[in-house]
Amino acid sequence: MLQRIRNFIKKEQLLAQGDRLLVGVSGGADSMCLLLVLCELREQYGLFLHVVHVHHGIRAEEADRDAEFVRAFCEEQGISCEIVKVSVPELAKEQGIGLEEAGRRARYAVFEREAQRVGAAKIALAHHRGDQAETVLFRMLRGTGIRGLQGMQAQSEMNGICLIRPLLTVSREEIIAYLAENGQRFCTDSTNDSTEYSRNYIRNRVMPELMQVNVQAEEHLSDLAAQAADWWEWMQAETDRVYAESADDGRLRVETLCGLPQALRREVILRWLREQSGEEKDWSNTHVQAAEQLLSLQSGREVHLPYGLCVVRDGGHLTAVGTESEEGEAFSEVVIGEMTENAERIYELPGGKKLRILLKSYKKGQSIEKNKYTKWFDYGKIGKTLVLRTRRPGDYLTIAEDGKRKLLQNYFVDIHMPREERDRVVVLAAGRQILWVPGLRNSENCRVGEDTQRVLVVELV
Repeated sequence: MLQRIRNFIKKEQLLAQGDRLLVGVSGGADSMCLLLVLCELREQYGLFLHVVHVHHGIRAEEADRDAEFVRAFCEEQGISCEIVKVSVPELAKEQGIGLEEAGRRARYAVFEREAQRVGAAKIALAHHRGDQAETVLFRMLRGTGIRGLQGMQAQSEMNGICLIRPLLTVSREEIIAYLAENGQRFCTDSTNDSTEYSRNYIRNRVMPELMQVNVQAEEHLSDLAAQAADWWEWMQAETDRVYAESADDGRLRVETLCGLPQALRREVILRWLREQSGEEKDWSNTHVQAAEQLLSLQSGREVHLPYGLCVVRDGGHLTAVGTESEEGEAFSEVVIGEMTENAERIYELPGGKKLRILLKSYKKGQSIEKNKYTKWFDYGKIGKTLVLRTRRPGDYLTIAEDGKRKLLQNYFVDIHMPREERDRVVVLAAGRQILWVPGLRNSENCRVGEDTQRVLVVELV
């Protein structure tokens, strides 16, 4: 196994002579294996190793035991070590996220800070082949594209610091066997057996079932990630080439785009949207397809997208313009599309108002904020593409849990809204169903319930 890891490190160029490495070590089998391997390679590469252990403030005495175990090992091996305590429960509460995500964020924040403090240009992480398979499966279930199928890369970047994963082709079974051969003890995290967290559920319940179908399921998912990474590298090179040909003074040439294969065309449009908005995240296929549809429409047609971006078919080009609304100005449709968990979006509304939208995980019994200007919806019940727009014929509100409906027009009449104001009201809609008339009425059939797993929090600010 060690030789295979050496070959992988050489192939992926993960280590160089004199590297200063920060090593994330929990004390579990995976991270102890990583640390042992790096100790083996320390002399060959002239490595400086600095271990960081993050105490999550969750498992009380068990967590204290893990921290002391890591500290003692490092002292024995002559490796500098830092134990950093973070209250993950408090962080989760403050940010309105789950413990699993809060823990991940805390670790990476600590790793980055410590790497900068000790001058480490690389952070070594203990992800192995099983983690890779779980990542691919997890992303598939959440609706990823080819880019997401790459899983974790052997080498990636975080704010100028290189993340390396030397164990990415090694199985958990090989890790345990390697530790046994070397007589190395490790700690066991009792929370790993819980299926409360999504990752643990996939690891402890889903993957074993898949292995019953094919014992090589883990290996095949890992291979799929490698193939997707190769394909993605080629696609990005093609995108670079075509983008240089089709981009014209910040615009995209329609003629060039129309002659491309669909996958490449959409990747070029996505690259352009990101560049025009200055934002990398929260662009979905829905947004790209909305812009793509303009290629077959007449000049002058437009579509409104996140981050205040309006894409216009301008003769032979697609042009991007800002869409900040002023009071009294007509409001065009804004496609919200697929949401990413914990990524906040803010949309400008007429009259200086803003709509803040956030998708987050939900646990049964969690308290729900109830007021006139904040609404929670069960994201799994929405079903259709979310948009912000003004009213259309046939729009309706679901006004009772039994499914009873009321036309939006009739609702406006019931509340005595002046006729001249009705066409200026911006609503949150999924198809013809109106989820919320901000500050007024919301639909009943997307309420949070016992089976809710993710909630869409919408706030008028």
